[in-house]
Amino acid sequence: MIALKITEVKEFMNHLLMMDTFDRFSLVSAEVVRDYSVSMDGRISDRFYSEEEREILGLKGERFLKYSQMRPLIHTHIKGKRAPLCIKVTLAMSKAVAFDNMKGSPDKDSNIEDFLLNIRFDPRGLVLTCGVSYASFAPEKNTEMLWDEFITSFLQSQGIAFEKV
Repeated sequence: MIALKITEVKEFMNHLLMMDTFDRFSLVSAEVVRDYSVSMDGRISDRFYSEEEREILGLKGERFLKYSQMRPLIHTHIKGKRAPLCIKVTLAMSKAVAFDNMKGSPDKDSNIEDFLLNIRFDPRGLVLTCGVSYASFAPEKNTEMLWDEFITSFLQSQGIAFEKV
């Protein structure tokens, strides 16, 4: 797990809210605090979509909504003349997509649940943390290191400036 401080906050927020940079991720959760607070849970309600709709929307077998679906709603709560007091967004990448994108040899048979990217903005700045959640304890950390490397390479390829914390 690594932490990355974003050095160009406005540019990053454009990538997060206005561009499709993070659309290959799913939304786990989001929270925006301004003169009001709003929290969003990205888990898909099993009762909302039929199996056919899930198939059409590309949600079959997914636990979370696509970030691309939720991005406009999150943007609605962030835009304004004043910056929010706090923004927390947790994104997940599906195992299949993560394994296809990571270099090296991730442990594909492990008990990995999610590949996570946590985004936190507050008056002190904007920090990203990478993480891998497991169903049970996993002593091997090779996959976590590969995930960290993927995220740093991904940010660099998008021209997002950061420094390791």
